[in-house]
Amino acid sequence: MSMRMKQLLMSVAIVVLAGPQAMGRINANFTPIDLLSEANLVLIVKLKPVVKNEAQTVVQRVLVGEKPTKAPVIDVSGGSKPEHAKAVAKMMAAVGNQDVLLVAGKNEDGDEAAWMHVAGKWVDIYTEENKLWEVEQIISEMEGTWAGGTDMLIRCFDYMQKDDDPDVPVTAGCQWGENVKLGKIAGKIYSASAVDLTGKGKFDLFIAAEKGD
Repeated sequence: MSMRMKQLLMSVAIVVLAGPQAMGRINANFTPIDLLSEANLVLIVKLKPVVKNEAQTVVQRVLVGEKPTKAPVIDVSGGSKPEHAKAVAKMMAAVGNQDVLLVAGKNEDGDEAAWMHVAGKWVDIYTEENKLWEVEQIISEMEGTWAGGTDMLIRCFDYMQKDDDPDVPVTAGCQWGENVKLGKIAGKIYSASAVDLTGKGKFDLFIAAEKGD
């Protein structure tokens, strides 16, 4: 891809991502490496349907700790933010047969903590002796540790356990180029992508917009 095309994509990305929801933060003090090292239990589970505000789980793998004699039960009856618990119940129903992570250990401050990572979201959990896991709230602050899919976080954990000196970068290693004005586009922009129309390695910029692509 040419430098010109990279600049064009960067410019459009700024337009598409601009807004209050586009901000991100990486917590360099509590990376996935810290999360795994401070964990006393990490389970990969499948969720069963919620019945009477509780979802049984089926343990698929144990990454840290020992397999519990009884699979954890997820309680979505309320917690500190009942509206969050209802949202989590919907998320749990939507993931179907996808893997879910349960992590218990210590947080960034060294306090006991537990989380569920489901559908790419972090959920703060209250649990005693890693038994009944009660949903407290969706905790967006943990996205500073990992903001991505649950499947990719599992792969990250697998990598860290196999590598004696794992490295999880906390900087992107790149910077934005100079803004390039492309023109005006009517309506909302839905997506922008580089397309090789001729198959010869020369890319054009395709923009899908509300009032015409």
